[in-house]
Amino acid sequence: MTALKEARYCGQTWYDDYVAGFASRIPNPNRWTPRHLRRVTPIKLVEMTAGGTWKQCAAALGISVTAAGTSFVVLRRQIAGTGLWPQFESIVEQLANSLDQTRRRTDYARRRRALHDWEIPVDHWQAICTDVYQAGPYLGPQDPAIGTALIRAEATQAEHLHSPRLTKLRHQEASAARALKNKIALFRTPATRTGANLTIRNRISKYAHALAARCDADTEPTLDIAELQPWEPESRGRRRRPQPETQP
Repeated sequence: MTALKEARYCGQTWYDDYVAGFASRIPNPNRWTPRHLRRVTPIKLVEMTAGGTWKQCAAALGISVTAAGTSFVVLRRQIAGTGLWPQFESIVEQLANSLDQTRRRTDYARRRRALHDWEIPVDHWQAICTDVYQAGPYLGPQDPAIGTALIRAEATQAEHLHSPRLTKLRHQEASAARALKNKIALFRTPATRTGANLTIRNRISKYAHALAARCDADTEPTLDIAELQPWEPESRGRRRRPQPETQP
């Protein structure tokens, strides 16, 4: 296993198939527990298969050692005295064995290189947000930087919090980085992952999947937005966006 080619964040499929059951056994978990587990899983994966300390493995993956250390501390505190840590290591070993048997492995490093400076075209982001019924204060298309961060994170299986765009903003203008982080949270927090936000997230996933395929084929990471539409299959029960009333 080549560490640099691995994902920097435990993908949803890996998490659902291997880690979610373990997470349900952790006493007193909170909403951040899955994030910590998804962060440390690839680190343990590389540690088991390639050797080295967790700090060396995190650095090899390009994961912030500070963030990784926080996750290890939090998880060890949560499961202290339960004897669950060996179970977690066993689960990671099962994942490693499964990956070793996979003939066609995704080269996430190739995706990261291809998308390092990528930003979603404004018209593509507008297309993702178009015809989505949105109630409340968040009307209309949001900041395209949201799409750039979330699409890149999904395509590369990395944390959006450490995306090139956010990392650069933190060094240039911390307040702008915090503002973008808060905007992205509207599409990440389970409580807000409903209605229009859920529709946009599903469209983001569709876009990210197509973009990742371009990277895997070693071609230019550009898409024809028309090829992704219609976003959702038409159905009789589909909720239509309300039309504004006209004056008689």
